[in-house]
Amino acid sequence: GVGIARAVDHRDDEQVRALFDEIAATHGRLDVLVNNAIWIRDDLQQKPPFWRQEIGVFDAYHGVGLRSGYVAAVLAMPLLLK
Repeated sequence: GVGIARAVDHRDDEQVRALFDEIAATHGRLDVLVNNAIWIRDDLQQKPPFWRQEIGVFDAYHGVGLRSGYVAAVLAMPLLLK
């Protein structure tokens, strides 16, 4: 098989769509989708440490991590069904 690795900003649905368009054009199908994304905000890597920050900072993780997995699965499914 062929593995395709691309850097994609999963906050941008059009970048994700472009990746699957590229795969469709070059390969016509997709056999396996391995997908994991998270956005670690710069302020979480600075002081104070994360356990001393407001719990709401976790919202950024949910927004990218959970949503991007869903978006990628939706966009990949037509290729996976082939």
